[in-house]
Amino acid sequence: GVQTCALPIFLGNSLIILGIINLNLIYNSEPSLLLINLLISGSISAMTSVICKKYIMKTNEILTLINGFLIGIITTGNGSYNSFVSLLIGLISSCIYIFSSYFLVKSKIIDPFEIISVNFLGGLWGIFAPCFFDQKIGIVFTGNWSIFFPQFVGILSLTIFNIIFFTPLFIILQKYDLHNRNDFNNFENDNFENDVLRNDRSRNLNLENEISENNQKSITSI
Repeated sequence: GVQTCALPIFLGNSLIILGIINLNLIYNSEPSLLLINLLISGSISAMTSVICKKYIMKTNEILTLINGFLIGIITTGNGSYNSFVSLLIGLISSCIYIFSSYFLVKSKIIDPFEIISVNFLGGLWGIFAPCFFDQKIGIVFTGNWSIFFPQFVGILSLTIFNIIFFTPLFIILQKYDLHNRNDFNNFENDNFENDVLRNDRSRNLNLENEISENNQKSITSI
């Protein structure tokens, strides 16, 4: 179902990516370094996501490429990182994206555009990553744990808010089957099968006409 609307997904997420990059560049004191880090993190996340999803989930969609890049830049724009750390954050982001998508599919939670994996979980990792990897305030570089508690409270607040807000929505979608795209897929399959049947009938009719004409010509020649 998602493949049928690949162009709108590509255009929509491309605008989101450009908006995120522009906002981060405007409010950052080192825009050139940030742009390099965003491209490094987004690229490694996109590449890893496409390769791993192809073998883990047997899918190879343009949505994977776009969302892999998107979660990479979402998680890198919130801190002051060097290029190696940006690469590491991108790899962790792709792991979060891949395994959360796999879990949602196995749990039969319908999220066709992978918003939970990219925007929610990617956003949480983007908030948490500076606690460890920020060069100025991160635990790895400074040993300072003072930022850990405020970031943890922010993550907890966002998680509670999303659970309260989206759980009723998912229950409603599940109850009334509003998330199900099987009708659309069945419609496509029915049309395809009908086209095949019509083509088969047409070929059979043409073959019968040819045989009939050949028989008539044989009778006439005799």
